Amino acid sequence: TTTTTTTTPIISGCFFSHQTIDVVFVLDISGSVGVTNFNLTQAFTTRVVEMLGLSENGLHAAVILFNGEVTLVSYLTADSSSIIDGVNSYFYPPNSTASTATGNALDFVRTQILSTANGYRGQGAVVYVLTDGMSQELGDTVDVASNNLKSIGDVVVVSIGITNAIDENELLVIATASSLVYRLQSYNDLTLQFTNTLIDPLCIVYPSSSTSTTTSSSTSSSISTSTSTSTSTSTSTSTSSSTSTSSSSSLSSASSSSSFSSTSTSSSLSSLSTSFSPSSSSSSSSSPFKALSSPASSSTSS
Repeated sequence: TTTTTTTTPIISGCFFSHQTIDVVFVLDISGSVGVTNFNLTQAFTTRVVEMLGLSENGLHAAVILFNGEVTLVSYLTADSSSIIDGVNSYFYPPNSTASTATGNALDFVRTQILSTANGYRGQGAVVYVLTDGMSQELGDTVDVASNNLKSIGDVVVVSIGITNAIDENELLVIATASSLVYRLQSYNDLTLQFTNTLIDPLCIVYPSSSTSTTTSSSTSSSISTSTSTSTSTSTSTSTSSSTSTSSSSSLSSASSSSSFSSTSTSSSLSSLSTSFSPSSSSSSSSSPFKALSSPASSSTSS
């Protein structure tokens, strides 16, 4: 009798939604952004927050806006509605000529957002910095602010530069690793595909099992000695068992082909930065986005 059990993964949810990781969005609202592009930023942030599935015991999120100053939208919270309402209620001045002070924004994240007094749980954070240009601060302000932020344990910083006005070196300084730097040609590239690529490491899907069993009988005059399990009886019946299991870690709504093994997840973010590399397909010429470096695919199979 041969019994074959096939386990088919069913997308069950976001693995990290059950982890106490805090996610921070740092959004550029300087004068060069403009009303139309800020509207696209609002839509992008809304989509990401909704997809993360915030919960009291899981992911929390915070949002700040920055130009020459910092505007607090929300401290870390599990209330996605309040975050989304806050982002969408901001009125971008049509004729804004505001400057860009990225270092000041990073300092605000470190001192105000990632503060236990304001909701930081100390279990790790991912900070997304989205900007369309370079800081106008003097000297090494951004370098110092970035290093101070990254000196906090288990904090991963991802930088997203939009348009050709960005400073690639500054994006590299801001990010935890070169594989965490993304460059988009325009705000129109803040697509669902890019969103999925960006949050894949936060939403590694864990599979549930749907099992089907097929049984067949055969008679042999000798006892099987193959690698499958064999049992000898007085009628010399051979019994073998094999199990094959396939798993998938793609998001249920993802159009991106990035996949990550569930074994790469951890409640600590000490090694999470290596999971943020785009897949080989997302760095192809047909993709509207790319990393500044050319990291190898972090996709794994299990």
